[in-house]
Amino acid sequence: MDHQSQFVFVYGSLRRAGTRHDLLRQQSQYVSDARVSGRLFLVASYPGLVPPSLTTIGC
Repeated sequence: MDHQSQFVFVYGSLRRAGTRHDLLRQQSQYVSDARVSGRLFLVASYPGLVPPSLTTIGC
């Protein structure tokens, strides 16, 4: 199996100082702090991010 780097952006309780970070600690490695631009929306019970450059066209 080819092992390539995969990056995951986490926030809230999954951050290093978060209450649920233990879920990631054993299977991941911290790389750096990061920021993301966009707007957060509640989708079902989870937040969803819409990047500022995304254009949505409906019919």
